[in-house]
Amino acid sequence: MTTVPYGARSSALAMLDALAKKHPVPLAAIVQLTRRCNLGCRHCFQVERAGVELATEEWKLVLRRLADAGVLFLTFTGGEPLLRRDFVELVREARALAFAIKVKTNGLLLDEAACKALAAAAVMEVHFSFYATDPALHDRVTGLAGSHAKTLAAARHMRELGVHVLLNCALQADTFDGYGAVIEFARAEGMDWSFDPGIQVQEDGCTRPADHRLAPGQLERLYADPRLSLPLALEDTGKKLRSTVCRVGEAMVAVAPNGDVWPCLSLLEPLGNLVESPLERIWVGNPRLARLARICWADLPECRGCELLGFCVRCHANALHEDGDLLGPSRLACAAARARARAAGVGPERSDDAGLAPEGESRRLPFAGGATEMAGEFTVRPRRQEEGQR
Repeated sequence: MTTVPYGARSSALAMLDALAKKHPVPLAAIVQLTRRCNLGCRHCFQVERAGVELATEEWKLVLRRLADAGVLFLTFTGGEPLLRRDFVELVREARALAFAIKVKTNGLLLDEAACKALAAAAVMEVHFSFYATDPALHDRVTGLAGSHAKTLAAARHMRELGVHVLLNCALQADTFDGYGAVIEFARAEGMDWSFDPGIQVQEDGCTRPADHRLAPGQLERLYADPRLSLPLALEDTGKKLRSTVCRVGEAMVAVAPNGDVWPCLSLLEPLGNLVESPLERIWVGNPRLARLARICWADLPECRGCELLGFCVRCHANALHEDGDLLGPSRLACAAARARARAAGVGPERSDDAGLAPEGESRRLPFAGGATEMAGEFTVRPRRQEEGQR
Protein backbone atom coordinates (compact mmCIF):
# COMPACT_ATOMS: atom_id res chain seq x y z
CA MET A 1 0.00 0.00 0.00
CA THR A 2 2.73 2.43 -0.89
CA THR A 3 1.76 5.94 -1.93
CA VAL A 4 4.02 8.12 -4.03
CA PRO A 5 3.99 11.81 -5.00
CA TYR A 6 3.54 11.09 -8.67
CA GLY A 7 0.32 9.38 -9.66
CA ALA A 8 0.49 9.52 -13.45
CA ARG A 9 2.38 6.83 -15.33
CA SER A 10 4.81 7.87 -18.03
CA SER A 11 4.71 6.41 -21.52
CA ALA A 12 8.11 4.83 -20.83
CA LEU A 13 6.72 2.96 -17.83
CA ALA A 14 3.72 1.84 -19.86
CA MET A 15 6.08 0.53 -22.54
CA LEU A 16 8.10 -1.38 -19.94
CA ASP A 17 4.89 -2.87 -18.54
CA ALA A 18 3.96 -4.12 -21.98
CA LEU A 19 7.45 -5.56 -22.47
CA ALA A 20 7.33 -7.26 -19.07
CA LYS A 21 4.11 -9.10 -19.95
CA LYS A 22 5.86 -10.69 -22.94
CA HIS A 23 9.09 -11.50 -21.14
CA PRO A 24 9.44 -15.02 -19.67
CA VAL A 25 10.86 -13.67 -16.39
CA PRO A 26 10.27 -10.32 -14.65
CA LEU A 27 12.37 -7.36 -15.73
CA ALA A 28 13.08 -6.42 -12.11
CA ALA A 29 14.72 -8.23 -9.21
CA ILE A 30 15.04 -7.38 -5.54
CA VAL A 31 18.08 -8.90 -3.87
CA GLN A 32 18.16 -9.27 -0.10
CA LEU A 33 21.89 -9.34 0.53
CA THR A 34 21.49 -9.96 4.25
CA ARG A 35 18.84 -10.18 6.94
CA ARG A 36 21.21 -8.55 9.44
CA CYS A 37 20.40 -5.01 10.48
CA ASN A 38 22.01 -2.36 12.66
CA LEU A 39 18.65 -1.01 13.83
CA GLY A 40 15.81 -2.50 15.84
CA CYS A 41 12.81 -0.72 14.33
CA ARG A 42 9.72 -1.44 16.38
CA HIS A 43 7.53 -2.23 13.35
CA CYS A 44 9.95 -4.54 11.49
CA PHE A 45 8.33 -7.68 10.07
CA GLN A 46 11.55 -9.70 10.00
CA VAL A 47 12.10 -12.31 12.68
CA GLU A 48 15.31 -14.04 11.64
CA ARG A 49 18.28 -11.64 11.64
CA ALA A 50 21.01 -14.17 10.84
CA GLY A 51 21.12 -17.15 8.50
CA VAL A 52 23.27 -18.27 5.59
CA GLU A 53 24.62 -15.60 3.21
CA LEU A 54 26.33 -16.13 -0.12
CA ALA A 55 30.02 -15.37 -0.53
CA THR A 56 31.09 -12.55 -2.84
CA GLU A 57 31.81 -14.78 -5.84
CA GLU A 58 28.51 -16.60 -5.37
CA TRP A 59 26.67 -13.28 -5.43
CA LYS A 60 28.48 -12.34 -8.61
CA LEU A 61 27.28 -15.60 -10.18
CA VAL A 62 23.72 -14.76 -9.09
CA LEU A 63 24.00 -11.30 -10.66
CA ARG A 64 25.27 -12.79 -13.92
CA ARG A 65 22.39 -15.25 -14.00
CA LEU A 66 19.88 -12.46 -13.44
CA ALA A 67 21.46 -10.47 -16.26
CA ASP A 68 21.53 -13.50 -18.56
CA ALA A 69 17.79 -13.96 -17.97
CA GLY A 70 17.11 -10.41 -19.14
CA VAL A 71 16.53 -8.69 -15.79
CA LEU A 72 17.08 -4.95 -16.23
CA PHE A 73 16.29 -3.39 -12.85
CA LEU A 74 18.00 -4.45 -9.64
CA THR A 75 17.25 -3.37 -6.07
CA PHE A 76 19.68 -4.12 -3.24
CA THR A 77 18.02 -4.40 0.15
CA GLY A 78 18.32 -6.08 3.54
CA GLY A 79 18.23 -6.09 6.52
CA GLU A 80 20.77 -3.39 5.97
CA PRO A 81 22.70 -4.14 2.75
CA LEU A 82 25.71 -2.02 3.74
CA LEU A 83 26.49 -4.47 6.53
CA ARG A 84 28.01 -6.57 3.75
CA ARG A 85 31.68 -5.62 3.50
CA ASP A 86 31.56 -6.37 -0.21
CA PHE A 87 28.53 -4.15 -0.82
CA VAL A 88 30.31 -1.57 -2.99
CA GLU A 89 32.04 -4.35 -4.92
CA LEU A 90 28.68 -5.97 -5.67
CA VAL A 91 27.21 -2.65 -6.77
CA ARG A 92 30.10 -2.17 -9.18
CA GLU A 93 29.64 -5.70 -10.50
CA ALA A 94 25.95 -5.02 -11.06
CA ARG A 95 26.68 -1.83 -12.98
CA ALA A 96 29.24 -3.68 -15.11
CA LEU A 97 26.36 -6.00 -16.02
CA ALA A 98 24.30 -2.94 -17.06
CA PHE A 99 21.65 -3.13 -14.34
CA ALA A 100 19.74 -0.01 -13.36
CA ILE A 101 20.27 -0.05 -9.60
CA LYS A 102 18.28 1.06 -6.58
CA VAL A 103 19.49 0.75 -3.01
CA LYS A 104 17.26 0.57 0.08
CA THR A 105 19.13 1.57 3.24
CA ASN A 106 18.83 3.30 6.59
CA GLY A 107 21.93 5.29 5.64
CA LEU A 108 23.83 4.80 8.89
CA LEU A 109 26.80 3.18 7.15
CA LEU A 110 26.82 5.47 4.12
CA ASP A 111 29.98 7.40 4.88
CA GLU A 112 31.60 9.77 2.39
CA ALA A 113 33.55 7.01 0.63
CA ALA A 114 30.47 4.83 0.21
CA CYS A 115 28.38 7.77 -1.04
CA LYS A 116 31.01 8.64 -3.64
CA ALA A 117 31.26 5.00 -4.72
CA LEU A 118 27.50 4.76 -5.31
CA ALA A 119 27.49 8.04 -7.21
CA ALA A 120 30.45 6.91 -9.33
CA ALA A 121 28.58 3.70 -10.13
CA ALA A 122 25.64 5.81 -11.40
CA VAL A 123 23.15 4.22 -9.01
CA MET A 124 19.68 5.21 -10.18
CA GLU A 125 18.08 5.81 -6.77
CA VAL A 126 18.80 5.49 -3.07
CA HIS A 127 15.78 4.96 -0.81
CA PHE A 128 16.25 5.95 2.83
CA SER A 129 14.07 4.70 5.68
CA PHE A 130 12.85 7.97 7.19
CA TYR A 131 10.08 8.17 9.77
CA ALA A 132 9.68 11.81 10.83
CA THR A 133 11.21 15.24 10.54
CA ASP A 134 11.28 15.29 14.36
CA PRO A 135 14.59 13.60 15.33
CA ALA A 136 13.23 12.30 18.64
CA LEU A 137 10.24 10.66 16.95
CA HIS A 138 12.35 9.10 14.20
CA ASP A 139 14.80 7.74 16.77
CA ARG A 140 11.93 6.33 18.83
CA VAL A 141 10.86 4.26 15.80
CA THR A 142 14.37 2.99 15.06
CA GLY A 143 15.35 2.43 18.67
CA LEU A 144 18.68 4.23 18.21
CA ALA A 145 19.46 7.73 19.44
CA GLY A 146 21.13 9.82 16.76
CA SER A 147 19.91 7.69 13.85
CA HIS A 148 17.87 10.58 12.39
CA ALA A 149 20.94 12.79 12.07
CA LYS A 150 23.00 10.06 10.41
CA THR A 151 20.26 9.09 7.96
CA LEU A 152 19.63 12.70 6.99
CA ALA A 153 23.33 13.46 6.54
CA ALA A 154 23.73 10.49 4.19
CA ALA A 155 20.60 11.40 2.22
CA ARG A 156 21.79 14.97 1.76
CA HIS A 157 25.24 13.82 0.70
CA MET A 158 23.79 11.47 -1.94
CA ARG A 159 21.59 14.26 -3.26
CA GLU A 160 24.57 16.64 -3.43
CA LEU A 161 26.40 14.01 -5.50
CA GLY A 162 23.56 14.04 -8.01
CA VAL A 163 21.85 10.76 -7.03
CA HIS A 164 18.06 10.63 -6.89
CA VAL A 165 17.01 10.31 -3.22
CA LEU A 166 13.68 9.06 -1.94
CA LEU A 167 12.55 9.23 1.69
CA ASN A 168 10.55 6.08 2.37
CA CYS A 169 8.26 6.54 5.35
CA ALA A 170 6.37 3.66 7.00
CA LEU A 171 3.54 5.67 8.54
CA GLN A 172 2.56 4.83 12.11
CA ALA A 173 -0.10 6.08 14.49
CA ASP A 174 2.21 8.39 16.43
CA THR A 175 4.08 9.68 13.36
CA PHE A 176 0.99 10.29 11.23
CA ASP A 177 0.42 13.93 12.15
CA GLY A 178 3.88 14.73 10.79
CA TYR A 179 3.50 13.26 7.31
CA GLY A 180 2.72 16.67 5.82
CA ALA A 181 5.97 17.97 7.28
CA VAL A 182 7.82 15.09 5.58
CA ILE A 183 6.35 16.15 2.23
CA GLU A 184 7.39 19.77 2.68
CA PHE A 185 10.81 18.78 3.98
CA ALA A 186 11.44 16.48 1.01
CA ARG A 187 10.39 19.15 -1.44
CA ALA A 188 12.67 21.72 0.19
CA GLU A 189 15.59 19.26 0.11
CA GLY A 190 15.07 18.29 -3.54
CA MET A 191 14.13 14.72 -2.63
CA ASP A 192 11.15 12.51 -3.38
CA TRP A 193 8.99 10.85 -0.77
CA SER A 194 6.85 7.78 -0.34
CA PHE A 195 4.45 6.66 2.38
CA ASP A 196 3.50 3.12 3.32
CA PRO A 197 0.65 2.83 5.85
CA GLY A 198 0.56 -0.98 5.62
CA ILE A 199 2.43 -2.12 8.75
CA GLN A 200 2.69 -5.91 8.46
CA VAL A 201 2.71 -8.47 11.23
CA GLN A 202 5.94 -10.39 11.63
CA GLU A 203 6.79 -13.35 9.45
CA ASP A 204 5.84 -15.81 12.20
CA GLY A 205 2.48 -14.12 12.80
CA CYS A 206 3.50 -12.08 15.85
CA THR A 207 1.10 -9.12 15.93
CA ARG A 208 3.29 -6.69 17.88
CA PRO A 209 4.05 -4.44 14.83
CA ALA A 210 0.29 -4.03 14.27
CA ASP A 211 0.12 -2.01 17.51
CA HIS A 212 1.62 0.87 15.49
CA ARG A 213 -0.87 0.83 12.61
CA LEU A 214 -2.86 3.90 11.68
CA ALA A 215 -6.31 4.30 13.18
CA PRO A 216 -9.26 4.13 10.73
CA GLY A 217 -9.69 7.90 10.78
CA GLN A 218 -6.02 8.45 10.02
CA LEU A 219 -6.18 6.07 7.05
CA GLU A 220 -9.21 7.89 5.69
CA ARG A 221 -7.46 11.26 5.99
CA LEU A 222 -4.41 9.85 4.21
CA TYR A 223 -6.38 8.53 1.24
CA ALA A 224 -8.32 11.77 0.99
CA ASP A 225 -5.16 13.90 0.76
CA PRO A 226 -4.95 15.31 -2.80
CA ARG A 227 -1.15 15.57 -2.57
CA LEU A 228 -0.88 11.79 -2.72
CA SER A 229 -2.54 11.34 -6.13
CA LEU A 230 -4.31 8.21 -4.89
CA PRO A 231 -6.92 6.58 -7.14
CA LEU A 232 -10.18 6.41 -5.18
CA ALA A 233 -12.67 5.72 -7.96
CA LEU A 234 -14.64 2.50 -7.58
CA GLU A 235 -13.25 -0.15 -9.95
CA ASP A 236 -15.63 -2.11 -12.16
CA THR A 237 -16.20 -5.22 -10.04
CA GLY A 238 -17.12 -7.48 -12.96
CA LYS A 239 -13.82 -6.73 -14.67
CA LYS A 240 -11.91 -6.94 -11.40
CA LEU A 241 -13.26 -10.40 -10.57
CA ARG A 242 -11.65 -11.71 -13.76
CA SER A 243 -8.30 -10.02 -13.05
CA THR A 244 -5.45 -11.39 -10.96
CA VAL A 245 -5.16 -10.21 -7.37
CA CYS A 246 -1.50 -9.23 -7.53
CA ARG A 247 1.45 -9.29 -9.92
CA VAL A 248 3.34 -12.07 -8.19
CA GLY A 249 5.27 -13.99 -10.83
CA GLU A 250 5.24 -11.00 -13.16
CA ALA A 251 6.44 -7.87 -11.39
CA MET A 252 9.65 -8.93 -9.69
CA VAL A 253 12.02 -11.76 -8.79
CA ALA A 254 13.02 -11.89 -5.12
CA VAL A 255 16.37 -13.38 -4.12
CA ALA A 256 17.18 -14.45 -0.55
CA PRO A 257 20.57 -14.02 1.17
CA ASN A 258 21.37 -17.69 0.46
CA GLY A 259 20.49 -17.41 -3.24
CA ASP A 260 17.00 -18.91 -2.97
CA VAL A 261 14.40 -17.47 -5.34
CA TRP A 262 11.12 -16.44 -3.70
CA PRO A 263 7.81 -15.43 -5.35
CA CYS A 264 8.21 -12.09 -3.53
CA LEU A 265 9.89 -10.68 -0.43
CA SER A 266 6.84 -11.50 1.69
CA LEU A 267 6.17 -15.07 0.52
CA LEU A 268 9.37 -16.77 1.62
CA GLU A 269 8.77 -20.03 -0.24
CA PRO A 270 11.88 -21.26 -2.12
CA LEU A 271 11.29 -22.01 -5.78
CA GLY A 272 14.93 -22.87 -6.48
CA ASN A 273 18.42 -21.48 -5.93
CA LEU A 274 20.35 -19.24 -8.31
CA VAL A 275 23.72 -20.67 -7.32
CA GLU A 276 22.48 -24.07 -8.44
CA SER A 277 20.32 -23.19 -11.47
CA PRO A 278 19.75 -20.41 -14.03
CA LEU A 279 16.72 -18.21 -13.37
CA GLU A 280 14.79 -19.44 -16.42
CA ARG A 281 14.96 -23.02 -15.19
CA ILE A 282 13.62 -21.96 -11.79
CA TRP A 283 10.97 -19.49 -12.93
CA VAL A 284 9.54 -20.49 -16.28
CA GLY A 285 6.90 -23.19 -15.96
CA ASN A 286 7.21 -23.44 -12.18
CA PRO A 287 3.85 -24.97 -11.16
CA ARG A 288 3.70 -23.41 -7.68
CA LEU A 289 4.50 -19.96 -9.02
CA ALA A 290 2.00 -20.37 -11.84
CA ARG A 291 -0.79 -21.26 -9.44
CA LEU A 292 -0.01 -18.22 -7.30
CA ALA A 293 0.16 -15.93 -10.32
CA ARG A 294 -3.24 -16.92 -11.68
CA ILE A 295 -5.25 -16.35 -8.48
CA CYS A 296 -8.10 -14.05 -9.49
CA TRP A 297 -10.45 -12.09 -7.28
CA ALA A 298 -13.17 -14.57 -8.20
CA ASP A 299 -11.06 -17.29 -6.53
CA LEU A 300 -11.40 -15.63 -3.11
CA PRO A 301 -14.63 -17.10 -1.70
CA GLU A 302 -15.23 -14.50 1.00
CA CYS A 303 -13.86 -11.50 -0.86
CA ARG A 304 -15.53 -11.83 -4.28
CA GLY A 305 -18.93 -10.72 -2.98
CA CYS A 306 -17.67 -7.96 -0.72
CA GLU A 307 -19.17 -4.50 -1.17
CA LEU A 308 -15.65 -3.06 -0.83
CA LEU A 309 -14.17 -5.18 -3.62
CA GLY A 310 -13.84 -2.21 -5.94
CA PHE A 311 -11.63 -0.40 -3.42
CA CYS A 312 -9.53 -3.37 -2.33
CA VAL A 313 -5.80 -3.88 -2.85
CA ARG A 314 -4.78 -7.19 -1.32
CA CYS A 315 -1.53 -9.04 -0.53
CA HIS A 316 -1.59 -12.85 -0.33
CA ALA A 317 1.26 -12.84 2.20
CA ASN A 318 -0.52 -10.45 4.57
CA ALA A 319 -3.62 -12.64 4.53
CA LEU A 320 -1.50 -15.72 5.20
CA HIS A 321 0.72 -14.37 7.96
CA GLU A 322 -1.87 -12.40 9.90
CA ASP A 323 -5.13 -14.20 9.24
CA GLY A 324 -3.89 -17.70 8.50
CA ASP A 325 -5.44 -18.11 5.06
CA LEU A 326 -3.76 -17.22 1.79
CA LEU A 327 -7.15 -17.06 0.04
CA GLY A 328 -9.11 -15.49 2.87
CA PRO A 329 -9.81 -11.92 3.95
CA SER A 330 -6.88 -9.79 5.08
CA ARG A 331 -7.68 -7.39 7.88
CA LEU A 332 -4.95 -5.04 6.61
CA ALA A 333 -6.56 -4.92 3.15
CA CYS A 334 -10.06 -4.61 4.61
CA ALA A 335 -9.08 -1.61 6.71
CA ALA A 336 -7.49 0.12 3.72
CA ALA A 337 -10.50 -0.62 1.48
CA ARG A 338 -12.88 0.87 4.04
CA ALA A 339 -10.70 3.99 4.28
CA ARG A 340 -10.56 4.38 0.50
CA ALA A 341 -14.32 4.00 0.23
CA ARG A 342 -14.98 6.57 2.93
CA ALA A 343 -12.45 8.98 1.45
CA ALA A 344 -14.35 8.65 -1.83
CA GLY A 345 -17.63 9.33 -0.07
CA VAL A 346 -18.89 5.76 -0.26
CA GLY A 347 -19.29 4.61 3.34
CA PRO A 348 -19.65 0.83 3.76
CA GLU A 349 -22.79 -0.28 5.58
CA ARG A 350 -21.36 -3.24 7.42
CA SER A 351 -19.36 -3.06 10.64
CA ASP A 352 -15.58 -2.70 10.56
CA ASP A 353 -14.93 -6.27 11.67
CA ALA A 354 -17.33 -8.07 9.34
CA GLY A 355 -15.69 -10.62 7.08
CA LEU A 356 -12.32 -10.65 8.80
CA ALA A 357 -10.63 -13.94 9.59
CA PRO A 358 -10.95 -14.87 13.28
CA GLU A 359 -7.65 -14.66 15.13
CA GLY A 360 -5.57 -17.80 14.72
CA GLU A 361 -7.99 -19.57 12.38
CA SER A 362 -6.86 -21.02 9.05
CA ARG A 363 -9.61 -22.10 6.71
CA ARG A 364 -7.32 -23.23 3.87
CA LEU A 365 -10.00 -22.55 1.30
CA PRO A 366 -9.75 -24.08 -2.19
CA PHE A 367 -10.00 -22.24 -5.48
CA ALA A 368 -13.46 -21.64 -6.87
CA GLY A 369 -14.42 -24.14 -9.55
CA GLY A 370 -12.66 -27.12 -7.98
CA ALA A 371 -9.09 -26.10 -8.88
CA THR A 372 -6.17 -27.45 -6.88
CA GLU A 373 -6.16 -26.29 -3.28
CA MET A 374 -3.61 -23.53 -2.87
CA ALA A 375 -3.58 -22.39 0.73
CA GLY A 376 -2.38 -25.70 2.09
CA GLU A 377 0.68 -25.60 -0.16
CA PHE A 378 2.12 -22.56 1.58
CA THR A 379 3.34 -22.45 5.14
CA VAL A 380 0.69 -21.26 7.57
CA ARG A 381 2.79 -20.18 10.50
CA PRO A 382 1.04 -20.21 13.89
CA ARG A 383 0.26 -16.81 15.31
CA ARG A 384 2.28 -16.24 18.45
CA GLN A 385 1.89 -13.74 21.21
CA GLU A 386 4.62 -11.67 22.76
CA GLU A 387 5.29 -12.23 26.44
CA GLY A 388 2.70 -10.29 28.36
CA GLN A 389 0.46 -9.86 25.30
CA ARG A 390 -3.04 -11.25 25.71
